[in-house]
Formats: sequence, C-alpha cells, structure tokens
Amino acid sequence: MKKDNRYDVSGLTEAQFEPGSNDQVLKNLLCITSPQTMDDAEARALGKVMAGLVGNEQVRADYGLLIWSIE
Repeated sequence: MKKDNRYDVSGLTEAQFEPGSNDQVLKNLLCITSPQTMDDAEARALGKVMAGLVGNEQVRADYGLLIWSIE
C-alpha cells in the first residue's frame, strides 16, 4: 500500500461537498451551500440541544457564542 493512498476518503459520503458550495460545505440534508448559513444552522441546532440539556435555563445563540441566563 502506498503511503499517499493510506487515508484516501474521497469515495466516502462523509468527504463529499454540497454542489454549489465551492467545496466549502459538506453535503447535507438541508442542501445548504453557504458556509455562513451552515454556521447559523449549526448554532441554532446547538442552542436547541443546550436548551434541552439545561432544563429551565434560557439558551440563545448570538454571533456564534452560546449565552445562557438562569431565570
């Protein structure tokens, strides 16, 4: 086995990019092609998960940072 082929993952689904994203966004179920839109979607999803984990605390995503306050 050649060293340069050892970690070739180009044929795997996980290594495919969303068409129209200029190879900047991995293939996804939402067909998101913009890196900024993907960042926003990931931040919203993380906020929902965090809200579920912390119970009565309010969690929101602001500029990529998670901020929560106990009410």
